[in-house]
Amino acid sequence: MILNSETMKNFLYILGCTALLSSCGIMRNYERPQGLTEGIDSLYRDTTQTYAVVKGDTTNFGNTPWQEVFTDPQLQVLIKKALTHNPNMRTAELTIQKAQAALKVARLAYYPSIAFNPQGNISSWDFGKATKTYNVPVSASWQFNLFSLRNNKKQAQTTIDMAKAAKQATQTSIIAAVANLYYTLQMLDEQLKTTEAT
Repeated sequence: MILNSETMKNFLYILGCTALLSSCGIMRNYERPQGLTEGIDSLYRDTTQTYAVVKGDTTNFGNTPWQEVFTDPQLQVLIKKALTHNPNMRTAELTIQKAQAALKVARLAYYPSIAFNPQGNISSWDFGKATKTYNVPVSASWQFNLFSLRNNKKQAQTTIDMAKAAKQATQTSIIAAVANLYYTLQMLDEQLKTTEAT
């Protein structure tokens, strides 16, 4: 069977349309399969029973400000100094700023881009009259790949969330270390007083 050029064009057109339409279905939201969640509820306590220890409390110790947890004024001063002067906290803040800048870039990718790159050159041979040349190229482009742009934006937002979580973890680690050392020193001071008293 010999294909003429018109049949080949139609075939390629249909193939291209099929590929284009099938690519629209790539970006579906994730849905957890039903089989994975069966039996999970039995692993948790039933909070509707009167004997249940767990109550429907919405407060979380992790959401409590550290100033409310550690009320000793001297310890609070030490924690503030540690958070202010710790280089890991500054690195975490800069990582968040970097991720926020990447999100701005990802959002700007939806708009057309314009490039303007003027150049000039002056040349002279044998001390003659100088030749001047100018080049003023202007170019504009717009990327219409919405799936890639949307993924880049989601990735940038996820990076911000990860950086904020890393900063929170760093802060928690610093606070815990300072509080641990402070209370250890308090304990050792009390042991020393007890030892000297006996």
